[in-house]
Amino acid sequence: MLLKNIAIHYQQKNQSGEVVAVKQFDYQFQSGKTYAIIGPSGCGKSSILLSMAGLIQPTMGTVEYMGLPLLQPHSAISLILQDYGLFPWKTVWENATLGLALRGKMTEQKVEQVQQILKFLGLHELGKRYPKELSGGQRQRVAIARALATNPQLLLMDEPLSALDALTREAMQDLLLDIWQRQQLTLVIVTHNIEEAVFLGQEIIVMTSSPGEIRSVFNNPYCGDHTFRSSNHFYQYCSDIRKQLLPTIDSLGGGKDE
Repeated sequence: MLLKNIAIHYQQKNQSGEVVAVKQFDYQFQSGKTYAIIGPSGCGKSSILLSMAGLIQPTMGTVEYMGLPLLQPHSAISLILQDYGLFPWKTVWENATLGLALRGKMTEQKVEQVQQILKFLGLHELGKRYPKELSGGQRQRVAIARALATNPQLLLMDEPLSALDALTREAMQDLLLDIWQRQQLTLVIVTHNIEEAVFLGQEIIVMTSSPGEIRSVFNNPYCGDHTFRSSNHFYQYCSDIRKQLLPTIDSLGGGKDE
């Protein structure tokens, strides 16, 4: 996916002017790699992800996928939001198969595939439960199952682990690496968490404060190694990225972007 010099503006509710969420973002996302986008609140990270999902159009510039302008959501792109987006009145199975049902693709082969995904994610025995009966980590896995059920080539995740406790969050980070290696998909995750960005991103894109643009990019060859967290390389990357964020470190939080 190619984002060519995009800028994203929002009209203020009182129509008195525009808010510039993204000043400029120009980047080529290569197939099969993992990317982490990190920056202070309000820098436009979520807006960039929504444009990559085809849900909003940039004010300037273009988003291209498979060599064509992305003007609407694409069947090969899945998005997982911060609140998981589960329907409380639907069971685990119904939530996991929702995308397939909406597209009319609930074939016997697809049903078997979803069953295998639920087994892989440890949800197979929970198929008849509702979201309120699940832990935060389980709800997150249901959201991942729904995204994987449609066989995406590009998986976008907006602060997906922010509501989890520290140990569950690390377990989910390990799971995401397993999914990436198993599915051979492209993964782009927006996060406020430096350690998470370093652990999950082969390329770590650091944004400036609002209006957002790219401050720096870190290439991380150690991503994909589950023992990376305990290495000196991990702490060095965290330290270097923290220095990039120091001018606005006080604005970093767990809340949503826009």
